Amino acid sequence: MRDDRLDNNGTQAPATPAIDGSHIKGRKALQASRIVSVKARRDMHGDTDLQVVEMSDNTMAADVLKLAKLDPPPKTQLSRSQQTNDQVQMIEPTADGLSADNLSAHKAVAAGVPAQAEEKQRDLPSTADLREAYEKVSYRDRLRKSIVSTTNILIVVAAIAVLTAMLFLPVLRIYGHSMNNTLESGELVVSLKGAKFNTGDIIAFYYNNNILVKRVIANSGDWVDIDLDGNVYVNQQKIEEPYLKAKAFGEPNIDFPYQVPEDRVFVLGDNRAVSIDSRSKSMGCVSSEQIVGKVVFRIWPFDRLGTLK
Repeated sequence: MRDDRLDNNGTQAPATPAIDGSHIKGRKALQASRIVSVKARRDMHGDTDLQVVEMSDNTMAADVLKLAKLDPPPKTQLSRSQQTNDQVQMIEPTADGLSADNLSAHKAVAAGVPAQAEEKQRDLPSTADLREAYEKVSYRDRLRKSIVSTTNILIVVAAIAVLTAMLFLPVLRIYGHSMNNTLESGELVVSLKGAKFNTGDIIAFYYNNNILVKRVIANSGDWVDIDLDGNVYVNQQKIEEPYLKAKAFGEPNIDFPYQVPEDRVFVLGDNRAVSIDSRSKSMGCVSSEQIVGKVVFRIWPFDRLGTLK
């Protein structure tokens, strides 16, 4: 739309551009944003005496105020502590109409997040507590390992002792009465492995799936003779037998003098009257393969504990 009016000189006046309402609205929005920015800055500094610049155009002022109400001031980024304080202030109840307990409860709820964080902080263990707990666990672990190690050592020692006893130090129980006055039935003795035995030694040997205990009288190649009084001679030499309670000839079925075969020993029981030994052909002399060992020590009963002769 153009204005074709003439000026005083009769010339055509320059055309006045049409006023577009969008320019007015843009200026209003600019003025409103300035006022809102001023209001926001003063509110942040606690200034309650906000003064709005007067405008000559009342309509524009009214529109600016309207725009100011529609567009809230921009939010500024607050720190976490400021946000927490603002939240507490917003939900903090007044004391009017509330009891002291209710007021405390409302405040506790308002400060819920910081209170929970503080409570968790208090629940965390200290370095000393952690060190003490670690030492306890470490001590229990060391004790367990020590017990296991000690138990294993004892088991190994016991196994070695049993194996040694079975192979080198067999423990024997005495049955019968052929060794009475020296060994009684029910006693426990320990034997020692050996290859060479002397006259007067007590040995244990296998016979018909049993272990018998007798006393060595002579070795292989020796001549043995026994008179009717029960005196024993080896190679025509009478041997002293202080371990005997009584001498006896017994019931031999071999001829005397008797030569001991190779790799064998001639044995007699200390209870000569009833003992079945090398005087009988049914038993004869004892070979080295039959011998378990030399009986050297009595371990039961305790009142007769000691070595044997």
